[in-house]
Amino acid sequence: MLALDDRTIALVFRTALLEDAATPGERLGALPAEISVDEDGDAWITLDEELWSEEKDPDAAFALAELPGSELELAVTCMTLPVAWPELGHVTTRTREYVQLLLDAYTQHGIVHRKDGSE
Repeated sequence: MLALDDRTIALVFRTALLEDAATPGERLGALPAEISVDEDGDAWITLDEELWSEEKDPDAAFALAELPGSELELAVTCMTLPVAWPELGHVTTRTREYVQLLLDAYTQHGIVHRKDGSE
């Protein structure tokens, strides 16, 4: 039996956001997105403006909302970013390249800290 509770609905909306995400930055925006679901199954998704462009519609999420006849509202806000230079997340579609760009930027600014405590 499929239980369409708040948690399950939020999880499938997050999956749809990941499907829509074309860059590592957008994937980083989809993962911590705030997703709320009301008792009617309508959803509100809040995304970070630095990681998910306000101009980009999450088409898969909107298509998902149509299946059970739900409504989907989007909002953007400024959240605490997991890394500096969030714009680097939109330069490439490959996660490995993105991480290398981050490492290079952090190294250039002298703020890479290794597990062993070295810089």
